[in-house]
Amino acid sequence: MNSAITVGDGRIYFAQCRNPEIMKDNDGRLRIDKFCDKNLFIVALDAETGVKIWQRPFQFPYEHIMFLNYAENTLLFTGTYNKDNRVNYGLFAFTADKGEVKWQTDYVGLNAAGTKPFGTGGEHGEQWQHPVINGQTLYSRPYAFDLHTGVKKQYYVYRGGGGCGGLTGSAYYLYGRGSNPRMYPIEVDSTRGIQLTQVTRPGCWLNIIPADGLILVPESSSGCTCGYSLQSSLAFAPRDYYSSPIILTPQRNFESSIQVELADRNGIGRIHYTLDGTEPTILSPVYTGPIALTRSTTIKARTFWKERGKMSDVRHAIFTKR
Repeated sequence: MNSAITVGDGRIYFAQCRNPEIMKDNDGRLRIDKFCDKNLFIVALDAETGVKIWQRPFQFPYEHIMFLNYAENTLLFTGTYNKDNRVNYGLFAFTADKGEVKWQTDYVGLNAAGTKPFGTGGEHGEQWQHPVINGQTLYSRPYAFDLHTGVKKQYYVYRGGGGCGGLTGSAYYLYGRGSNPRMYPIEVDSTRGIQLTQVTRPGCWLNIIPADGLILVPESSSGCTCGYSLQSSLAFAPRDYYSSPIILTPQRNFESSIQVELADRNGIGRIHYTLDGTEPTILSPVYTGPIALTRSTTIKARTFWKERGKMSDVRHAIFTKR
């Protein structure tokens, strides 16, 4: 598979190395740093006739991986290279109809958890994260950028757990591995993702596929050397989108105190709760972290989606002090 070929608006786009020394290679495989070293061209062909529409030379800094994507008359190249003992991501956007430079930017790659800058020699995909384009937004872990200007948006996606693997996306979520399969809401400022299951994990590449209302995690153990290779295929069906919050704490009886955790099922609502038995309203306390109880209490919780004018049914649980 050549990751630097894409199709859009009746054209085929690709990066082509015309280095005479490289052209002599008979192996058919080539490292990215050699491919991008010199004599690199971006080419657009008519998809029906094969006629060349435009071409332009360009020097990319990539050393590890290079991806090419198309959306909204924009060609987007992404990839990584080492600089100052750090992995850097380089993003380059061109107009698809003429091949003119729209914008370019770069950023220092982060560790697998997305918490701090990463050095070189990564073992968990730190240097080959694939981008996701959703409408006019480009997601390149852990950031989001405007597709047409390259301006960084207010969004940050933490992995939420260990592991490798890239992101995929649907209309309202990104999907990837944070120890286990996770979905990451995009209508928030930052997220660590919502765990889909604890019984398995995705594979090491683009292994979570949102399609036709389902989330598919196909078998991915072939050739995998990981001690936790995925040997089963899973499919997740949706629940009610505006359903009640989840009470994560399984215990209902306690001795001296207990910490009660709540969660919004889709990750974009705001949970309000009460401890006195009354129904939660938009004026009730907002859940921001575990609730400490030291006496018998009935917790009632409801999720509100203020911007959408929606609210869930009430979820309640009784916690009894012995």
